Amino acid sequence: MALAFLLLGLGLFIIYKVIKCYALPPLILAGPPSASMITGNLGQIFSAGGMKYHGRFLEEYGRIFQIHGLLGDVQIFTSDCAAISAILNNAETFTHTEEYENIAHLILGPGLIGAKGPQHKRLRKMLNPIFSTSNIRELTGSFRGIANKLRDRLAGQLENDSPTKINVLDWLSRAALDLIGVGGAGYDFHAIDEEESNYTKAAKDLLPTLTSISAITLLIPYLPPSLSFRRRLLHWLPWPALRKFLDIIDTMDMTAWEVYEVKRRQVLGKEVVDQKEGGGKDVMSLAIAANERASPDTALAHEELVAQMSDLIFAGQDTTSGALCRTLQVLSTRPELQRRLRTEIIEAKQAKGLADLDYETLNSVPLLSAVCQEVLRLYPPVTWFDRTAQADTFLPLTSSLATPSGKHITSVPISKGTTVIMSVFGVNRDKSIWGEDADEFRPERWVEKERDEKRARVPSVWSSLLTFGAGPMACIGVRYAILELKVVLSTLLESFEFAATGDKIEWTLSFTMSPHVKGQDTPGLPLLVRRIETGKLEDQVIY
Repeated sequence: MALAFLLLGLGLFIIYKVIKCYALPPLILAGPPSASMITGNLGQIFSAGGMKYHGRFLEEYGRIFQIHGLLGDVQIFTSDCAAISAILNNAETFTHTEEYENIAHLILGPGLIGAKGPQHKRLRKMLNPIFSTSNIRELTGSFRGIANKLRDRLAGQLENDSPTKINVLDWLSRAALDLIGVGGAGYDFHAIDEEESNYTKAAKDLLPTLTSISAITLLIPYLPPSLSFRRRLLHWLPWPALRKFLDIIDTMDMTAWEVYEVKRRQVLGKEVVDQKEGGGKDVMSLAIAANERASPDTALAHEELVAQMSDLIFAGQDTTSGALCRTLQVLSTRPELQRRLRTEIIEAKQAKGLADLDYETLNSVPLLSAVCQEVLRLYPPVTWFDRTAQADTFLPLTSSLATPSGKHITSVPISKGTTVIMSVFGVNRDKSIWGEDADEFRPERWVEKERDEKRARVPSVWSSLLTFGAGPMACIGVRYAILELKVVLSTLLESFEFAATGDKIEWTLSFTMSPHVKGQDTPGLPLLVRRIETGKLEDQVIY
C-alpha cells in the first residue's frame, strides 16, 4: 500500500512537471545547457561540489540567467540585488517552494520556518519582540557559560603546552547545540560534556540524513495532505535511511514536548531558573509568558510553540558551527590577524576592568566585528534561497541586460509557477558592490567608507549582507547568531592559538556548507591548538 501511494505520488509529480514545463512560456534569458534530461542543472548546482558551478555560471552568464530544473522545468538563477529585493519583500507573490514547505512542516511542525501567509505573520508578530536587542543581551551570560565550558573541555584535550591536533568541528557542533538549547529552550543538552542522549544524536544526524533521502522529499507535496498520514505512509516504506530520518523526527518532537511542558510549568509557577538553563530569559520561556498574556485571537497553539524549538535547532546548529569553523580556519592561516584580534579582545577587557566582555563591549570591538562580517560575507553558511512565483509578474534589474536576441531589458517577465534561486554567494561576492578584491578575505573593508553607497543596495537585515535574508521572512534570530559567534570566538581566542595542520580541507554543499578532510567522507576540521595563558599578550607565539 505504501509503495502504491509512493508510485502514485511519483506519477503525479512527473505529470505535474511535464505540464508545467509546456505551460510556461519560454524565458528570454541565456543560461547553461541542461546537464541531464531528468535533473537538468540541479544535479550540478546542488551537488556536494556545487559551489564551483555557482561561481562558473555567474561568471559566464551574469547576475541573472535561466537554468534547467527537473524534467525540463525552467528556473531562474540570480544574484541581481534589485530582483532579489523584489522577491524577498513580496512574500505573497513569491513563496517558499512546495517541496520546502512540506518538508519543513513534516520535520518541524507548524513553526515559523514552514509557515506562510497569515500564519507566518501571526507567528512573527508574537516572536519578533522576543528576539529584540534587550532580550538577546540578557543571554550573554548564559552563552559565556557555555563558551567557558567549551574552553575547559578543549584545554583538557591538549598535550601540555605543545600544539595538539583537534577536530574542532566536533566540539563546535556540540557547543552550537548547547547554545541553542540554553538560549532557545532553557534546556542544557550537555553536548559539550559528551553526554550522547537520543536527542543530541538526532539533532546531529538530522541534516546529513535529510540530505541522503532528498530524492523522496520531492514527492511529499503529491502525497495526501494529512501530516500524520504522510508520516505513517513513509514509515511503511522499506528504506533504512528514511526510517532513520523518521525516527529522528519522532525523537526531536517527543523531546520538544517534554521540554515545553517543563518550561510552561516553570513560567506559570514563576519558578526561579538557573542561568545555566537560560535564567528564564530563553526564547521558549519568553514565548510562553508572552503567549499567556496574549488575547485568544492572537495566542499561539501549544503545537506552534513547541515547533519553535525544532525550528531553532534546524536553523541554528549547523549554521553556527559552520560559521565558527570557517572563522577559526581563516585565522589559523593568518597568525598576525589572529594575534591582533586576541590583543584587541584582551585590551577591551582590561580597559573596562571586565572579567568577561559584556554585550555592549562585544559589539564595540572593531576587529572582532569586522572579522565576523567578513567571514559571513565570503563564506555564508547558507549559500542560496529559493522562491516560487504565485502570479505572473516582473523582476526589476539593477542595470540593463542584453538578451541572446540582442534586445536590452530592464526587467524580466516571470510566469506563475516559476522557481527563482537567489545566490547569497553571488551577492556577497559581487565585484560591483565589494570591489575587485571581492573574492579575498579582507576584514579591513568594513572600516572603509568609500563603498558604503554600493553596499546599501544589498537587500539585508544585517551589515549589508544577504547572509540572513531580507524582507518579512528574513532570519528572526540574526542578533542571537551574531552574539553566539562573538562570545565563543572571544573566549577561545583569549585562551588558545589555532594553526593549520596541513590537511587539505574541502567545504561541501548540502543544506549548509560543511568541512571535510580531502579523501574522507566524515565531516571534520582538524586544527593545531595550543594553550596560551589567559589575558597575557606576551605569551603569543606565531607558528
